[in-house]
Amino acid sequence: MPPLFADVYKFLTDVNWAIYSDLYPQFLAYQAKGIKEIERMKNANLVSPEQFAGWQQIDTGNAKNDQNLVWAGNTALLKYEQQHTARLIYDVLPNTPMFAFISDDPWFKTQLKSPIPGDTGTFRSVVPNHADGTPPNLANFNDRWQWITTPNTGQLDKYKAWAATHNAINLADVTNQGVKIELGTLPSLSDMARILQWVPS
Repeated sequence: MPPLFADVYKFLTDVNWAIYSDLYPQFLAYQAKGIKEIERMKNANLVSPEQFAGWQQIDTGNAKNDQNLVWAGNTALLKYEQQHTARLIYDVLPNTPMFAFISDDPWFKTQLKSPIPGDTGTFRSVVPNHADGTPPNLANFNDRWQWITTPNTGQLDKYKAWAATHNAINLADVTNQGVKIELGTLPSLSDMARILQWVPS
C-alpha cells in the first residue's frame, strides 16, 4: 500500500475507532436500561450534555413512535462525534494538511464518495469553494457538516431513504465472509472486532 494510502487508512481507522469507542457503550447502556442509564453516564461525565440531549430526543421519539424525533436525536449524536471526537484526530498534524490536499487533488477528490449505498455524490460535488475562493477541506468541521447535512445530496438524507427500504447492512470483514448487521440492533463485539480488522486489498 503506498505511504499516503496507508496514512489515510490509519487515520480513518483511528477516527472510526474513536467514535465507536465513545458511542458503543452508550448504545449498550440505552439498550439495557434506557434513558436513566444514559443520565447516570452524563452525571459521571461519560456522556456530554449535547449527547444526553440527543438521547432524550431518541427516547421521546421511541415513546411517541415519532421517527422525526429519533432522526433528530441521531443527528445530534452524529454532530457531536464530528464536531468533537473526530475533530481531536483531524486537528492533529499532519492530518489537517493531508486532507486539505486530498480534498482538492484532481484524482483524490473524485474518490471522496458518500458511504451511503446508491449515493454517487462526492465531497466536492456537494461542498463548493469558500467565499474567498479557497477549496473546502474534509478535515474542517463546517465543510464536513455541510456535506453530511446538505438536503437531497448529503449523506444523511440519502441514508434515511436507503434505510427505509433495507432490513440489514452487509459489511465485508477480515474473513471476507461478510457480517450482517440488522437495522435497529447492535452488532456483537466479535462482529465489530472482525469489521475493524478488515484491511482493503
